[in-house]
Amino acid sequence: MSGKRAQNAALLKLKCHYSLQKMLETRRFEEVKVMEICKEAAISKVTFFKYFVCKEELLRYSFRVWCFLLTIELKKNPIRGLEGVYFIFDRVSTDLQKRPSFFYALIAYQMNDERLQSPFPINKEERKNFISEKDYTEIPEIQSLQQMIENFVLEAVFDKELNYSNPAEICETLLILLYGNIVRMGMTKQFTPKFKSKQIVDRVLKTYK
Repeated sequence: MSGKRAQNAALLKLKCHYSLQKMLETRRFEEVKVMEICKEAAISKVTFFKYFVCKEELLRYSFRVWCFLLTIELKKNPIRGLEGVYFIFDRVSTDLQKRPSFFYALIAYQMNDERLQSPFPINKEERKNFISEKDYTEIPEIQSLQQMIENFVLEAVFDKELNYSNPAEICETLLILLYGNIVRMGMTKQFTPKFKSKQIVDRVLKTYK
C-alpha cells in the first residue's frame, strides 16, 4: 500500500473508532448498527467492511487504540511500581464510567468467541495519528493492559514495594481483580470510586508485601 493510500486507510479507520466511541457514551454496543457508524463517520458500508469484518472487530480495534493512548500517556508522564498499578485501576474505573458499554461488550465478545483472540493490529501509519512528530522520532510500540501491569509489578518487586518471588502470580491476581471489578460494576451498576479502588488493590497486595 502506497504512503498516501496508507494514510487514507488510517484516517478512515480512525473515523470509525471515534464514531463508535461517541455512540457508546449513551448507548449499548449491541444497539449500535454498522450503518449508523458509517453515517457518523461519513463512509460507505463497503468501505467499513474493507477494514473490519464486523463491528466487533472495530470494538477490538478501539480497545487497541485505548491501550496505545495509555502507552503514550505513560511515556510522557513516567511512573513506576505500585503507583503504576493504581494508575491502571483508576483509569479503567474512570473510562468505565464514561463508556461502560465499551468494556462490557469487549469482555462479552472475548468470552463468547471460541478463538483465542490476538491483539487487533494497528500499523505504524495509524499510530502516527495519535502522536506529534516533535515528541517522538520513532513510533512507540503498543503495550497491552497485561504487559503494563506486568512491568509495574516487576518494578514494584525490584523497588521492594512488593516482597514476593513469583511476580507472575501477582499479575494474574491483579488481572482477575481488574476484570472482575468491571463485571461486578456491570452487574450492579455501581461504580467504584478511585479511593475505594486503591483500597481494594491494597487489600489484595497486602498478601504479597
